[in-house]
Amino acid sequence: MRNIIKKLLRENLEMLSINEITSDKAWETFYSDTKKFPLFNGNKEMFDKLDALYPKRNGQFNKGYFEFLYNLLKTNQLKDEDFYKAKQYLELFNKNISKIPADKRNLQQYKTLPDLYDIISDFEGTEDELSKRQQLKNVREKEIERVYEDDEWRVLIPKTEQASCLVGKGTQWCTAADKSDNRFNLYNDQGNLYVVINKGDDSKYQLHFEDGQLTDARNRALPATYFFEHVLENAALEDWFRKERDDFYDFILKTSTEDISSGGYSELFQDALNSASDHERQEALNTLRNGSDGDAIAEGFLWEKDPYNIQDYQIKNYIENFSEDEMFSRVIEHLKEIGVDFDDNADGTVRVLLQGFDDLKKHKLETDIEYKIDKKRTLRILSVNTEKDFPRYKIRINGTDGLVPLDGLLSYLNNKSLFENILKESATKKEVIDFILDFNYLLSLNLAMVKNQAKDEKSKLALIQMQQKFKTPVINGKTFFELADERITPRKDLFNPRFLSAYLTQIRNYLVYVKEHINRFVVDGVYKTGWLDRISKLEATYKNIIGANQISEDENCGLTEKCWKGYTQKGMKTMFGKRYPNCVKKKKKK
Repeated sequence: MRNIIKKLLRENLEMLSINEITSDKAWETFYSDTKKFPLFNGNKEMFDKLDALYPKRNGQFNKGYFEFLYNLLKTNQLKDEDFYKAKQYLELFNKNISKIPADKRNLQQYKTLPDLYDIISDFEGTEDELSKRQQLKNVREKEIERVYEDDEWRVLIPKTEQASCLVGKGTQWCTAADKSDNRFNLYNDQGNLYVVINKGDDSKYQLHFEDGQLTDARNRALPATYFFEHVLENAALEDWFRKERDDFYDFILKTSTEDISSGGYSELFQDALNSASDHERQEALNTLRNGSDGDAIAEGFLWEKDPYNIQDYQIKNYIENFSEDEMFSRVIEHLKEIGVDFDDNADGTVRVLLQGFDDLKKHKLETDIEYKIDKKRTLRILSVNTEKDFPRYKIRINGTDGLVPLDGLLSYLNNKSLFENILKESATKKEVIDFILDFNYLLSLNLAMVKNQAKDEKSKLALIQMQQKFKTPVINGKTFFELADERITPRKDLFNPRFLSAYLTQIRNYLVYVKEHINRFVVDGVYKTGWLDRISKLEATYKNIIGANQISEDENCGLTEKCWKGYTQKGMKTMFGKRYPNCVKKKKKK
């Protein structure tokens, strides 16, 4: 009897996984689970809305289509105003799926609606659509206001829904959609929509100042600084917008601050910080100070005039992560000038932290760099500890962590010769500098997109953690530019064993870390191969610089240290999140 029950259960599960099921059954069986699908929170209303957006065969539920929509919703890439668009795209995708290349048919690889549209745009243009476009040509000229025109650009303001559809023809804007899904009136009630058209290639951009939106024809959001400085490159049209809109500079800050806070510089953004309203200016400065780019964060402090607008945690974050930045001293001096009292912050931690990094700087030391104590021991300064009213330093010596005051730290480092020149005699200055700069470029330019190539959700989390690890550059801005200028203006104090052994050791460890994560968590393909090729080239350069006797190859994680005399390697082991050789004592032969 028990075997019969097991067989019936197994057959039932197989039927559920193989055969199509109804939407109601899918909800009851899977999607009502609040832990797995928290966005629904046990409410079937949003489930039904998503379920209505894709084409069904015999009215049955389709997991592939549904989970594509759910993932868009979860990542804030599907708004109410885009529901009609998602429905149109999926219908077009389903109708033409046999014409789409096999490697492009998996919906889960598309992270936004514009990504999906790139694949199905060639299939647009049915007879019905052409007929509708023909009808739009009957819109009277007075429904479209031409407010600016020169040899290159034209700016139009549509006054009616039909006019908006006509000027937005060929775009993915909700203001140019079918009548039932058109949002023109919603935006127009708040203020004018400006449609900017390039007369040469017919490219289109839409601006709505009140809502802080600037999009291209594919409905991709653009920072206003990028648009005016790199797309338009037209001083006359920019001047026209400045005069046309009193809120021009507010618009610049609304649309561009997030982009500026993650790196980059814009003269127009600087103008906006000077000229925008107090509210938008303050919002922008707060966003900058909570960003990840050192220069942008410094900007957020330097443009502030009121010390009460700055939070202690923002200053603490800046000191911890950017104390070596060339703007650091300017920021601290500015904060003192506007009245920030480091002795009077909430718990005294900022003062202690600042003192701790000042002391490190005086002794030419940095955090997160490996210093050699002797032939068998290395020391790394992990962080400045602020639990007491004087700075202490969290250090790691050969895997063991501890807290020491400044004199204790200096005692460790001055015990024996701190640095040894690990370079080969044949290694040139150019080889070493190129190696350090190439590594920094590799991380800063390419790492952000790695998570999109993850094998699964667990892998994606691991890759995001790897990305977070490198948010702070391996080489700070000042040192980076000093290195880049080294070939032009040589400096004896920059190119020395103390500096190079610290950076080369750090980079070697990072190469191990990145290569292991790429191997384990990135899907097989061209992207993964490209990354591994880049890392292999850096590994080869590293060998050439320090000599093959310094390192050994391990097939699992690239560069590793050799075991010391009298020991042999038996596989690998993980310590504190990193992979190291498992060295065991050699057995004497009888």
